[in-house]
Amino acid sequence: TLEIASDDDDENPFLVALTGEGGIPEIAVEYPAGTDLENGTGTIDFGIDPFGFPEPAEVVTVRNTGSYPLSGLAASLAGTHGSTDYALPGAALPETLAPGESAELIVQFIPTTAKDVPLNGTLEIASSDDDENPFTIALTGIGSDADIAVFESGLELTSGGSINFGKQVIGRSGLVKVFTIRNNGPASLVNIMPTLSGATDFIADFGNIPSDLASGAEATFTVEFIPETGGIRNTMIA
Repeated sequence: TLEIASDDDDENPFLVALTGEGGIPEIAVEYPAGTDLENGTGTIDFGIDPFGFPEPAEVVTVRNTGSYPLSGLAASLAGTHGSTDYALPGAALPETLAPGESAELIVQFIPTTAKDVPLNGTLEIASSDDDENPFTIALTGIGSDADIAVFESGLELTSGGSINFGKQVIGRSGLVKVFTIRNNGPASLVNIMPTLSGATDFIADFGNIPSDLASGAEATFTVEFIPETGGIRNTMIA
């Protein structure tokens, strides 16, 4: 109570009730959503990814679990590979989160090397939280090469090699050969797009070939030879 004394006969002292509520901001960081990370020990592991290709983005949730606005929010990347192999491609965090509010932060791994060793960085989130400023999260991932292997009837082919379909009557459906694409590398094999070039006497069915193959995965396609004219006919699978 605030009391103000004076010589006012009927308002001495003058009384004013004072009230207020104490509160503090409190940052909480979730990955995945609903799972709290510990400041300084939490880790986001992006696994193995082919260098030069972005790993699917991970979403980090920043929440104010305190009773006072959490201000000064800003995310940055640090550490040996933080600024070279990781990115924050989404919208920036808002400057302030009211109590109970949350915001999402997108983190992406884009390895620039394929050394098959961990590429470590740090995500730092600054805020007005007194004892967790900045909130730090370890980032790790491995950049690696994919390794394509192509087989025909179980025999592994070499790039630039050839397959002989033999002799076939003009205009008559011939032997269909089955080819298998396998990813022998530790990273995903991406942007797969086989094509035929050259003579039109060869017909391919690439309908079962996905654009990406995980490590150890395989897919098959077929090529059929139906000669249109006599003589040696050539085409190239690329």
